[in-house]
Amino acid sequence: MQAAVAAGVESVKKVDGGKLLSYHIIARPHENLDYVLPIGYTPEVEQFRM
Repeated sequence: MQAAVAAGVESVKKVDGGKLLSYHIIARPHENLDYVLPIGYTPEVEQFRM
C-alpha cells in the first residue's frame, strides 16, 4: 500500500502545475467504503455519482 501511495505522490510531480496538498492512508477501510465513496462503479452507486 505504501508503494502505491509513493507512486501517486511521485506522479503528481509529473503534472504541469500539479501540487499535492495532503494524503492519508486508511489502514483497514470499512467494508462499506466502496458503496459510500463509489470508487468502483456499479449501478447501485449511480445515485452518488456527480
